[in-house]
Parts: sequence; structure tokens; C-alpha cells
Amino acid sequence: YLFRWAGLEFSPYVGEQQTYYSRGVNGHESLMRSMFFTGLDMSTKLFKIYDVESNFMKMDIHQLRHVLTPSIQYLYQHDPSVSASKIQQMDSVDALDSANKVTLSLENKLQTKRNGLSADLLRFLMSADYNIEDNNTLGKGFQIFEYEMEFKPWSWFEIDSDGKYDTVNKH
Repeated sequence: YLFRWAGLEFSPYVGEQQTYYSRGVNGHESLMRSMFFTGLDMSTKLFKIYDVESNFMKMDIHQLRHVLTPSIQYLYQHDPSVSASKIQQMDSVDALDSANKVTLSLENKLQTKRNGLSADLLRFLMSADYNIEDNNTLGKGFQIFEYEMEFKPWSWFEIDSDGKYDTVNKH
């Protein structure tokens, strides 16, 4: 249920994930694993419009809108009904664990109008995960810092870049 209050947008959610395994690590019994999760996403948008007209390098800029979107996401994920030690580890779904974390992010956009439609010139997103409590695989505190950047000066050309820094493993 999405709602707005005092300029903030709230999006609470709740769910359960079910995964069926035709056999566990012993190779014989089938398993059904369930995991309950809930959380809340909260964000707001701040923007300013600059009266800029330019065709520098044929970029076709008609006004610039700078949009800043800070957001906070909270996630609580209960322990799975079947531990990871009883499942053959094939992908990230098999390694799911409990979680109690907050993700802080800040999105920066520069937009213009082209042919009457809004077009993103630049999008830069920074985010960081903070684990509120320890679990079996992750410690407490900041874990991952990441960024995404998309630069699209023309409709036919785009540069994308992204990166992650793991504070635990220092890489």
C-alpha cells in the first residue's frame, strides 16, 4: 500500500518466499523452504529547473531539471524454515539468510526535454547497506557501498558504469 505524507512517499510491503528442492544435500529427501520478509521504502523527490537552451555538440537541451531523490529502505527477513546446510548451494537463492538491514541511497538525475518528452542525460545512484544485527553470513554495520552511473547525451549513445565496495573483505 503506497501512501504519501508530509512530502514523503512510503511503500510498506510484506511477503513470503517459497522454494521447493527435489532433494537436499543427502540426495534423497525433498524439501520445501519458506522465508517471511517485510519492510518499508521511504523516499522524497527534490528538484530545481534551470532555464538552459543549448545545442552544444548536438545534445538538444531545452531546460535542465536536477532531481535529487534520497531514500531509506528497511528490510526484515526471518530465518528460513530450512537451513542452508541442508541445501545444495547452486545460486544466491540457496544461500538466503535472515536479514535486518537498512539501505541508504541517493539518486541524482539531470533531465531535459526532447521532442516534448523528458529525457535523462545523467543518472548517478549511490547506496550503502547497514546491517542492524549479525546473521550467519554477514556481520553488523556497513557492508556494501555501491554506485551506478548512466550518461546518455544523445538518444543513440550511452555510457554505463557501476561498482561495489565490500567493507568486510576490503575490495
